[in-house]
Amino acid sequence: GTFTACLSRPGQKGCIKSGVPITDEFRISCSGWVDVDLPLEYKFGYSKTTVSGNDTETETVWYDKTFDDARDVGFPVGSVQLLAIVNDVYGAETDLQTDVITISDQGPGGRRLLSSGGFWAKAKAKLKESLQTFRADKINQMAGAMSGSSGGMSAADQQSMKGNLLATMASGTLRSTPTTGGQCESFSAAKAVTSNAASLGGAAVGGMAAMMKNMLKAKLAAKMDMNCA
Repeated sequence: GTFTACLSRPGQKGCIKSGVPITDEFRISCSGWVDVDLPLEYKFGYSKTTVSGNDTETETVWYDKTFDDARDVGFPVGSVQLLAIVNDVYGAETDLQTDVITISDQGPGGRRLLSSGGFWAKAKAKLKESLQTFRADKINQMAGAMSGSSGGMSAADQQSMKGNLLATMASGTLRSTPTTGGQCESFSAAKAVTSNAASLGGAAVGGMAAMMKNMLKAKLAAKMDMNCA
């Protein structure tokens, strides 16, 4: 079998491996995997390394398992390594599958996209649409992409964005049907949003508290393990 990640746009020809954060989505797909012990499950994720001075931090996010062999996802700025594992009904797994894409936030004239009011408005509209359609998985994916692409924003804008993200994620965990995998995905996304404490304001802290309260209400916390984050 194969694993690929290609930009997903209407009328797109060929496999393009570069795009912009949040509004561009990539189709990550596993093709040609066969096994006698069906059904197959697919676990997708990504890893991104950030270097700041002498510090190097690698962030890895895994999404909830699915029976679908493909999904469309937006990613944060940087060189992003896509990850996939396929397993059969008994839990036997393939080796880790990888592919690499590049996400750039440089718009016309070198201006950072997330510093543009128009781009940020589109991102918030997309986040709101996901909430209205009860797509907690899409909210989690966007949260990771948006928080990982905020380097060019002012401190005030970062605080506003992350407060909005965590409030939306809290609503998503309340409205969607809770599963252990979904809770792990939400926890992992929230970890990415809150990784830089200096960029969090009161709204973000309140949103995180509400999200954790909603997750505890689902009574699935005991089934979560270290792989969640």
